[in-house]
Amino acid sequence: MINDFVVYSRQAIEASNGQRTMPHIIVSISTPEAPPADFITNENTLGVLRMWFYDLDRVIEGYNDHLEPGMFQPSQAKEILDFVNAHPSAERFIVHCDAGMSRSPAVAAALSKILVGEDDGFFKQYHPNMRVYRTILEEHYAPGESSCLE
Repeated sequence: MINDFVVYSRQAIEASNGQRTMPHIIVSISTPEAPPADFITNENTLGVLRMWFYDLDRVIEGYNDHLEPGMFQPSQAKEILDFVNAHPSAERFIVHCDAGMSRSPAVAAALSKILVGEDDGFFKQYHPNMRVYRTILEEHYAPGESSCLE
């Protein structure tokens, strides 16, 4: 079961040597126009989920309305939850986004809240994207949803 959460920037994960010794999964978050991050995996990498969405947490009327389809969606929250559920032997959850300050900490904070009951450290060290954070929690706790995370 995941009990360790690591947040990287794109630059940091691409610069890492991939020498990760515990079973882990990786969620790689990029901006829609960007190519996927190029990072090293190894025999302890149980899976990689690549996602593309903007670091926006709300639509501002008349400003960037064209970006709304690229905002984080409930279907993406479900995809993350399903990905975690599909890897019950993972002990570490690694997530990165471009800067490692908003989108990836939001994912890590939400999963930490679900899996270990606390998320304080992510809010002290980072600025989690609240749309991403709330959407994952809402998807997990949605009536009629059965999530084996916990």
